[in-house]
Amino acid sequence: MPIPRFEVPSGTIDGVNTVFNVSAPYQPGTTAVYLNGLLQEPSLDDGWTETDPLTGEVTLKEAPKSLGACPDVLQVFFLDTSPQLPESVIDRIKGRLSAVGDLKGSLTLTSPLAGLVEASGTLQGAFMASTQLKGLVEPAGALKGRLESC
Repeated sequence: MPIPRFEVPSGTIDGVNTVFNVSAPYQPGTTAVYLNGLLQEPSLDDGWTETDPLTGEVTLKEAPKSLGACPDVLQVFFLDTSPQLPESVIDRIKGRLSAVGDLKGSLTLTSPLAGLVEASGTLQGAFMASTQLKGLVEPAGALKGRLESC
């Protein structure tokens, strides 16, 4: 599930640079660029282009200006599509939860888990359920930490 994010992208504000990166891959068509707090229109001359959703790159049509002590402020809203879960998930999970990389931290469930939970990498930390587990919990890699049902 994509996670909404609003952040200052990386990239130099120097009046020349037009390429900036957000911290995670974004879902195409979900970016919104703000310059000095004002939403920019992508189709206008001072807009932007979603250059590479997988690397989080956006390209502005005009470079933000560096005005000494008061440079332009650039912010980007986007939907993060990286496969990482937030620190904890407190909701019902239905269907299949599949992680290609490592899951770190904790996965806390307060409702039944139904379906398949599969990690092809490593599950590290605690996996706790306060109610019943339904279906298959299958780490394809090493399991570190605790697996408990209350």
